[in-house]
Amino acid sequence: VGGVLILGLALLGVSGLSCLVRLRPGRTSRLVVTGACLVTAIAVLPALSVGLYLGRYDVPAYWQGAADALRPAPQDQRLWFVPGERLADYRWTYSSPDDLGRALFQQTVVMRTTVPNGSPEAANLLAAADIGVSENTMSPRSVATYAWLMGAGRILQRNDLRWEQSGGPDPAAVTRLLQESQGITPMGTFGKPGGNTIPPKGDTGPEPLAPLALYSVDRPGQIV
Repeated sequence: VGGVLILGLALLGVSGLSCLVRLRPGRTSRLVVTGACLVTAIAVLPALSVGLYLGRYDVPAYWQGAADALRPAPQDQRLWFVPGERLADYRWTYSSPDDLGRALFQQTVVMRTTVPNGSPEAANLLAAADIGVSENTMSPRSVATYAWLMGAGRILQRNDLRWEQSGGPDPAAVTRLLQESQGITPMGTFGKPGGNTIPPKGDTGPEPLAPLALYSVDRPGQIV
């Protein structure tokens, strides 16, 4: 919606300047047009210099390592972020409505969010999968099936979320589910165990967990 509004305002401004030049030709109109172009150039300069937004993510190296491990990424398979989220609320930065999927990973990232972005059927599928993970009611046999239905060839377990604040699942419980699941294979972990994974009050299990864990789906489906 914001982009459409800005585009409309830009077209309105151009139309207004065009009318001004036609109705009042001369030095004044040229000065106005020149001034408008100068103001526009100054306004878009931050975007051209990669400084449009003041706030930036200081992304940990282990996230970049996970992204590098998935390159080259098959474009006919998705990457499933587990668990879902209300916001991108990581321990190493501030809460944000935008996650890292599009910025770091080449393949399409799928995860459950507060506002569904897709068809009702896709939203219901993601909700069913994430509720099973979050409430620890999913059978280990079902993880690969859900991944197949989503067209996901990889599963990225995120243990560095502030899960205790949003009522999310304990990373230790998610780890047990994925490690016991049939049809998926561990590919490795990223980050130092215990790094950005211990909540302020208490711990997540008998052993510190790595911030990220990657799994491959043995028989992945394809994007429909």
